[in-house]
Order: sequence, then structure tokens, then C-alpha cells
Amino acid sequence: MKKFLCLILLYPILLSAQINESDTLNLKASIALTGFWQSGNVETLIFRAKSDLSFIPWNKWVYKNQNSYVYQEFGKEKADEDILSLNFLYLNPQRKIYPFVLGFFSTNFRREIDARYLVGARATFQVLE
Repeated sequence: MKKFLCLILLYPILLSAQINESDTLNLKASIALTGFWQSGNVETLIFRAKSDLSFIPWNKWVYKNQNSYVYQEFGKEKADEDILSLNFLYLNPQRKIYPFVLGFFSTNFRREIDARYLVGARATFQVLE
């Protein structure tokens, strides 16, 4: 039984895979939701959500999106409510040097930022294979 448990725990170490899945997967999506509530001297509520999406809309193009949301409340008083959205559109990511377009959007409750954004175009290059 111990050998079986060790094999299950060590099996992921033996697996090998590509570093960047965007060059072969047509669609990849994930979502994570986490919540925490504690009562006592100070009631605490924390909620976090995160999502990732990557897909190939056209041949040689890859779109990636990452979103996160955080809500925190201490003593029934809101302490945090932040949104962050990162969006990338890559052209020919299999090449050594390739261009991409990016767009960021975020809000921050503590800094009193209702909305801010950044858009731009860049090029990136691969250092190691």
C-alpha cells in the first residue's frame, strides 16, 4: 500500500509536457473560486475568483485572457474589492520573435481607482527552447 501511495504521489514528477500550451491546444479554460468566513471578535469574509482562458480564434493566432476578483470584508465593513483583467492576442507564437497586442483593465477599492486600463502592441522573443 505504501508503494502504491508513493507511486501516485511521485507519478506527476515523471510526466513531461510542453511549457507553453498555446501552440497546440485549441481551447483551454479554468476557473477557481475560494471563500473564507470567520466569526469571533472580528467577522471576516474573503472571496476570490480567478479564471483563465486560452484559445486559437484563427490559424496562427492565440488569444489569452486572465481575470481575477477579490472581495474582503472585516467587521461588516468592506476592505477590498479589486478586479484585474489581462488580455493578450499573439500572432505566430511558435516563432522565435512574434508580435502581440495587449489590453489590461483593473479596479482598486483601497486606492479609490474606479477603472484604469492599458492597451498596446509589443513584440517578444524566445531566449531558451
